[in-house]
Amino acid sequence: MEVLFKRLDNLDISKSECCMSGRFTRAFLERSLFITDELLPSIESSFDCSSFRAKVMKLYTSKYESEKQYYQDKVQDLGGTLDAIKFYKPVIDRAEDRLKITDFYELIKSIENEYIEYTGFEEIYNNTYKNIHGEEDKSYISDNYKFLVIGGLLYDHYKSIKGRCDMLNMVYSSYVHKEYQEIGIDINETDNQFLKYNLLSLNEHIEILNDKDSRTIRDKRINKYFWIPVTKKLLSSFENFVTLNFVSDISFRIDYISEAVPAMEEMEHGSALKIDVSDLPEVSKFYSIDNYEDSLWIRHDQEKKSLTFEETLDDFEAMNDDVVTQVIHLEYINLAGEYLITHLDHEYIVYTLDDYSERLCNPAKKGYKKIKSFKIDNARIPFMFKKDGEYFLYQVLDSYLVNKELISEYFSKI
Repeated sequence: MEVLFKRLDNLDISKSECCMSGRFTRAFLERSLFITDELLPSIESSFDCSSFRAKVMKLYTSKYESEKQYYQDKVQDLGGTLDAIKFYKPVIDRAEDRLKITDFYELIKSIENEYIEYTGFEEIYNNTYKNIHGEEDKSYISDNYKFLVIGGLLYDHYKSIKGRCDMLNMVYSSYVHKEYQEIGIDINETDNQFLKYNLLSLNEHIEILNDKDSRTIRDKRINKYFWIPVTKKLLSSFENFVTLNFVSDISFRIDYISEAVPAMEEMEHGSALKIDVSDLPEVSKFYSIDNYEDSLWIRHDQEKKSLTFEETLDDFEAMNDDVVTQVIHLEYINLAGEYLITHLDHEYIVYTLDDYSERLCNPAKKGYKKIKSFKIDNARIPFMFKKDGEYFLYQVLDSYLVNKELISEYFSKI
């Protein structure tokens, strides 16, 4: 399927350029021989494969669990008011209804029924098809609608994995370098963090844009927007630290460049944190009651005065033949009885499968590659600092790590 999706990426779909749908739907409606003779038959024949069915159900369930969590977080962000609950209840209920489907063939039946029940789908697809071909073919769309939905789910997953690979390979670093070259600046010479880690540092020319529609930084000399992998809540704390002179050096990984501010929203939530740095053990491991393989490892190096949080998951993230985990690392000092964070960064750590197997038993085992998301140096951030009623350190962990329950459990026990 991946080979077919790579070909789809390069398929000419110019006939449907007025269609607002994604590439998979546009290609489906354009109905090239590649779609009708190769891609759709491949999806159909895969229905007989148990591992294919299991993968589809896993992706389907993950999609609607994320959707449900997203809208529940929206309700929480609005203070859990009655109006917020009423406003988001229909979409939360819809996600919960979708999650009741646990069998592949039950899913296929629901997709077929959906197309029949919601006649608007048929009208939209038929109108677009007619605009492309000059005539309708209702049977083509109705007969293949289930393959369109399942294929779209798989293609979205393929694009997500591809995007993650681009991130791990720091693809956009070369574009950042090129943008600065065009205005006569060698960013490797002027920005040591970019030279070492491919992170772009804040300076007097760069501003943070952090409203509800943007998590970017903009260099006024270039007048383009650099997307950064930081949530709105966490970026707000970073801005606050700059204002309070808690931080003098901060740099970010760039994941995309655009000429306009992107429209995007974040999924965020958090809870209280209780911490006394002096009591932290050398190594801690917390695991999920439901799954022992879902673990949060915390290493405390008292000599170097550092804390390292690393998450290992049963359903780990695989990239090609490697395993990717997330690490948050900080360093601290004790100044006049107050603990202050002096350094903070987030990294993706890449392991070979053999090394990852060893890492599950040995917290000192290291991966072979690191990709940073952001890096803060020369800081004086109080450990107990709160922003918008939440402890900052919890905001950091909550913004990146997957297993929120383990984060809460760890801090509640300290």
